[in-house]
Amino acid sequence: RELVRRKSDAVAKISPDMPFSSACPLELFGCVRHAIEWADRLADKRVGVMGLGPAGLAAVELLRTEGVRSIVGFDIRPERRALAARVGAHEVVDASPFLRAHDTALALISKKKTYETKENALASIQALDIDTVIDCTGNADAMSLSFLLAQKEVVIFGVLRGEVKGIQAAWFYKELVIKNSKILTLANLRTVARLASEKIIDPGKLVSHVLPFERYADALELVRKGEAVKVALTWEEP
Repeated sequence: RELVRRKSDAVAKISPDMPFSSACPLELFGCVRHAIEWADRLADKRVGVMGLGPAGLAAVELLRTEGVRSIVGFDIRPERRALAARVGAHEVVDASPFLRAHDTALALISKKKTYETKENALASIQALDIDTVIDCTGNADAMSLSFLLAQKEVVIFGVLRGEVKGIQAAWFYKELVIKNSKILTLANLRTVARLASEKIIDPGKLVSHVLPFERYADALELVRKGEAVKVALTWEEP
């Protein structure tokens, strides 16, 4: 911070009273904001957020500012579903029963009778009535579920690990739109800085631990074990 300089037109301003923990995740919130802006008009839609890690939780908070009809969070971890409810999700759903949904759908299309209660599994997905899904997982099975879950559009935020499966026939039937998001712009960063400064969103809700910089290794271990959502590292003035 002493050596890196920026021109005044290349920074985002925050209110001077913003807590340190609220300012730290703004870059992540800016990236998620970019993905949400990349989606088609979300007002009055039922929007699903697949994966309730830091990016998914940020998406839940930001979607509250978009006038959506409802926000539905999906995750296999009960503690993340509970946190999503606290930051603004109207509903949370355990994604575990649906992770084989791609295979179920494929079996139905190919008329193979290899999976039990296939019709019930897909009927449950249809009943959720999700217009748009913001996929924040980077997980192939979860992303395959996003493609089946969304009735209109999927915006991919997570960086994929593994090969994702898709059924083009199902996409064809719904005329599904699939978009991929990139990194934030300065405009995105300024937008979330303004929302946080005006206390419309609180990025600090994602910061589960604040540690001194000397405990950097401990911070990494907390994240690796899944015991932290976001860790803010701080230091004292010399």
